[in-house]
Amino acid sequence: MCLIDAAQQTSESNEKKDDGYESGEDDELVLRGMKVLGSSSGTYIVREPKGLKVYPFPPKKNDGIATKAAAKTLTFGQTVQIFRFENKIATVARGAGYILVDNISQLTKGTHA
Repeated sequence: MCLIDAAQQTSESNEKKDDGYESGEDDELVLRGMKVLGSSSGTYIVREPKGLKVYPFPPKKNDGIATKAAAKTLTFGQTVQIFRFENKIATVARGAGYILVDNISQLTKGTHA
């Protein structure tokens, strides 16, 4: 019963409080935030047991051996900052390279293994 009374008192005091906020002032900020949250950029974790290659140039599926030789390898469980993820190619943040994945489960959004 005490919890119900406390909740009612809190909601009544919030209704009386005028903090100067008016709904609609931040619509553009909310929309921008939703776009960022829905984007493909962010921290990703390598879920491929064999690891994934980071190429210095955007890879193609029929790419030659030259770019594969220059590739670095990310290990399973390692995190990486991705700027953009399109058509199974992840662009690593700060121009650090490109990752080609065969399926989306090889590189998943998140920070924990």
